[in-house]
Amino acid sequence: MSKIVESISPPLIAPDTSWEKAIEYSLLKFSIDVNDFTKQVFYRNVVEVSSAYTTGDETIILADATSGAFTITFPLLAKSIERSYWIMKIDSSVNAVTLDGTGSEPINGATTVSLANQYDKAFIVRGNALNWYNFA
Repeated sequence: MSKIVESISPPLIAPDTSWEKAIEYSLLKFSIDVNDFTKQVFYRNVVEVSSAYTTGDETIILADATSGAFTITFPLLAKSIERSYWIMKIDSSVNAVTLDGTGSEPINGATTVSLANQYDKAFIVRGNALNWYNFA
């Protein structure tokens, strides 16, 4: 089961003569220009999941394992160019959320990654055609 929690878009700030707006605009522009990961976070959806799930175009996944452990599976690396996912286990249960590449596609060389505790997180990025990488 999944639901879209919210869609994130950068605020539109009209040019203004006040220094507060100028700083706010400059900071927003800088954060958008920093790298592609930041751009993806601004323009993708936030999804909350509580059962087995295969990732798609979302960037942020909030995983609630209150009802039981489950697995989040990433798509084939060959079909995942420029993909990255921020994933966080949001509940305090003992049930783990397992992150798994499709088939034998590893994450940091391992078959799976487990998020066992509340607020455990992973930042998963498609590396090359053979590996997912977890930067968390």
